[in-house]
Amino acid sequence: MKGKHVILGLLNTRGGLTGYQIKEIVQTQLHHFYDGGFGMIYPTLKKLEEAEMVSKETISQDDKPNKNVFYITDLGKTEFNQAVNQKTEPEVLKSDFLMKLYFGASLDSGNDVTFLKEELVRKQASLQQLVENIEKWRNDGMSDHQLFTVEYGMAYYRAAIEVIEKRLAEIS
Repeated sequence: MKGKHVILGLLNTRGGLTGYQIKEIVQTQLHHFYDGGFGMIYPTLKKLEEAEMVSKETISQDDKPNKNVFYITDLGKTEFNQAVNQKTEPEVLKSDFLMKLYFGASLDSGNDVTFLKEELVRKQASLQQLVENIEKWRNDGMSDHQLFTVEYGMAYYRAAIEVIEKRLAEIS
């Protein structure tokens, strides 16, 4: 899905959200299968507002900058519903780690082990973040569909950790 549809989907399921709240959801709940940050979120919100797919409420705050809360409009709901019901596309995995190991014969001595250990730490941290948050998200009303994506991410990280640990054991 395109970034605009992700944002529309979040607004459709969560109601009004700030750009910061959208970023937090993307970085915590979606990071294992979607990559988006402030560089995507704010320009996309601006385009969606211009296209009248979202509306914005500006809330004045004392001693802080004004807060903008975005809401999906009927036009945005129509756009999102069309996009979410389209046939799925094949997953695309882009991994600098795997690409470097693919060309491992050209790595300096020991870099394969270094890269494996670095990736192991990253995968363990990502798994831990999901494990630590799944109950909170469940208690906060995360849907069964949304929980499935978290469980899928946990299974992915566990499998990747197992394969990396096996490889490290083989070359040690």
